[in-house]
Amino acid sequence: MRLSTVGLIVTLALTLVVALRSVSAQSQTRVPRIGWLSSGPPLSDEQRQRSPGTRRFLEGLSELGWLEGQNLVIE
Repeated sequence: MRLSTVGLIVTLALTLVVALRSVSAQSQTRVPRIGWLSSGPPLSDEQRQRSPGTRRFLEGLSELGWLEGQNLVIE
């Protein structure tokens, strides 16, 4: 009886170790998203690039290493 209990504990411990390794081995594929809210109609990509406030915001993100379309999505 005691031997089967030890075997069960060892089996559960090994299962837990294998499960944790497989979870940590998965790559991070989630891309951060920023939601952009405005009071007017949605801007086209061209209008958004010409807007001074938006341009400054994107430049600030760029200085921090965030580039729209590469490692960041703005909706």
